[in-house]
Amino acid sequence: MSASMPPLGTALGYAARGRPVFPCSSRKIPMVRELSDVATTDPATITSWWTDTPYALIGMPTGERTGIAVLDIDRKNGRDGFRTLAKLGYGVLPRTPTVLTPTGGSHLHFDRPDGGFRCTVGATGRGIGDGLDWRCDGGYVILPSPGSGYAWGEWNYANCTRLLVPADLLPSEIEPTPFAQAGIAGRLRRCMTANNLAGVVRTFPCSNKLCTRLRRIAMRCSVSRLNCRPRIM
Repeated sequence: MSASMPPLGTALGYAARGRPVFPCSSRKIPMVRELSDVATTDPATITSWWTDTPYALIGMPTGERTGIAVLDIDRKNGRDGFRTLAKLGYGVLPRTPTVLTPTGGSHLHFDRPDGGFRCTVGATGRGIGDGLDWRCDGGYVILPSPGSGYAWGEWNYANCTRLLVPADLLPSEIEPTPFAQAGIAGRLRRCMTANNLAGVVRTFPCSNKLCTRLRRIAMRCSVSRLNCRPRIM
């Protein structure tokens, strides 16, 4: 896309190439609901959106809707996904379309594998490592546009095609639970109050190992009693 093209023109350009888009705020929050259904390639809808919010970021669903899985490499808040990738044997990034992010990270675009997979966060749940987030089924990413801080890297859709997700970078295969899939177990301390914690774990069954972990967190949150429901095997 041309650097001089306004966000509306850039969004229309993505749509013309078959990539459904939707507007996001400067904090990367979708400005529409049910984004996987509402995201569109319709020029009239896109024009209306960006006429109302001319500086909106351009979001694109990942996963089944687009056939794209994106590896989000973070480099912020003490995390360095590039270092984690190097430890996994990827000191040199794969030659696949890549977006450079404002914080020095990258988004690597891959073909979604058959059956897909849900998004992951860092090393929690099914995640593959610190500073590495997968955006696939149910997720979205920001596409480059003028003034967004995002830009296409050396490898982009103009000079290469998407690779398949490397088998050794796929999310780990563990029994999914409501907590593992959402990455909640590793975030409960900072995302939930003590009362919410007690209420949520009474709602969903979980493995004995996860129940033990949640009880430990509950003790730190001053929850006197936590009634987890272990999963019946």
